[in-house]
Amino acid sequence: MKILIINNETKHIDYLLTLCVEHNIDIVELGEEFDQEAYDLYVLSGWWHHSVFYKPSPYVYEEDFIRTTSKPIIGICLGAQIIAQAYWSHFDHLSEKLQTHMDIVYNHKTYTVYEAHRYTIKELSKDLISLAQSSHGHEIIRHKEKPQRGFQFHPEANMDTTDGKELLSLVTGMDF
Repeated sequence: MKILIINNETKHIDYLLTLCVEHNIDIVELGEEFDQEAYDLYVLSGWWHHSVFYKPSPYVYEEDFIRTTSKPIIGICLGAQIIAQAYWSHFDHLSEKLQTHMDIVYNHKTYTVYEAHRYTIKELSKDLISLAQSSHGHEIIRHKEKPQRGFQFHPEANMDTTDGKELLSLVTGMDF
């Protein structure tokens, strides 16, 4: 599979590369234009440096791509928030950065994931569906019609102590 990682200045880029090692991977940096048809999958990385509310938004190109493409997209942490923002969802700002392991339930089974973020997806727009929630908000989201999935947590981080990679494969139906 040919994957493009859109690096939103994540400190987990090496983990993302390890997660996707079985695939043909290219990377573009935040703000760079990219070929919107050349890849089988687009991955929007996380990072907290610029929130989805930062003005001027560095994510305008990504948000436009999300709204107009039919290509598969996976958003991780901030990437999930960018998907949610592209469809006009609502967020909460946490009083302090959440950085912990957390249990979430997906399809009646509990999984441990790694969380590291300051914003949570609180209310989804009519275009998005929640697949898993925590006390903080929506943890896994998907578009109602398009192959777009968002993970508020980091499936690529702490893979030896979490179920993130397994959960990513289950939700997307892809091999990682």
